[in-house]
Amino acid sequence: MSCQQRSLALETEIWGTATERTTQWILVEYCGEWHPKMRIPNLQLPVSFAGALDSISKRDGWKILWIRRPGASGKYVYWWDLDSKKCKVASIDADWNDGFENEERWQYPEDIGLSAPQVLVCTHGQRDRCCAVLGGVIFAELRRHLPETVWQVTHLGGHRFAPTALCLSLGLLLGRIEQSDGINIARAVMMQNSQLIRTAIIRGDVRLSKREQARQLWLAEQEGELLSTREEQFVWLDKNGQRLQTKQYLQQLGELAVSCGDAHTKPVYQWCFESHETVE
Repeated sequence: MSCQQRSLALETEIWGTATERTTQWILVEYCGEWHPKMRIPNLQLPVSFAGALDSISKRDGWKILWIRRPGASGKYVYWWDLDSKKCKVASIDADWNDGFENEERWQYPEDIGLSAPQVLVCTHGQRDRCCAVLGGVIFAELRRHLPETVWQVTHLGGHRFAPTALCLSLGLLLGRIEQSDGINIARAVMMQNSQLIRTAIIRGDVRLSKREQARQLWLAEQEGELLSTREEQFVWLDKNGQRLQTKQYLQQLGELAVSCGDAHTKPVYQWCFESHETVE
């Protein structure tokens, strides 16, 4: 049984499992062979570029991903800033000795005739076979709707939720995507409207903490409005106008080998919500 099948049998929901508190995303075109782990020193990158990447990889709130698609040159790096919801692009072969902050080397993609990567589908088979097999199907489906802006990407985290994808600039990490979701994902990206995506396949907004991700999605499912939060409790207004207080906590479901072929198991958890009193 694959890790994805084991997860489906145990974890009913995937809310609050996304990367958290990450607003700066560096996407590096890479046309070479993908390795099980894409370590910067092993990828034969230009020296100054590798040094700049290594420096930002140590910063909180930043993440580096490796992307590819048919016809890509392997010459560009993209920087998505989810705070501003803007993307810019530069040449990997530029002089990077002064790091990523030199604005003179960056251009917006439309300035050089390129489209910004908007949807990244994990197809990292060297890391987990579920991502390759299931992700490949979703990548092909999304290319039908977003031919210029969907890319394959290395590990997004959570093999067992394959197929997974990251939607920029919505900032949403998705999992357990079905082919029928393709058209709505495309519409959500083009219209910048996250409400067009099924709540069940959203793992979370990567700008938020895992707790906030899960709470936001649970409230969306309830059609509720958040009023206030305090530690593990929050107060909200339901669709009928009633004020409720709800406790949010993690519950251990059991243990899983979270990747195919992994002999070791890890505990897995799910966010639970208990509305235990009405607030007058």
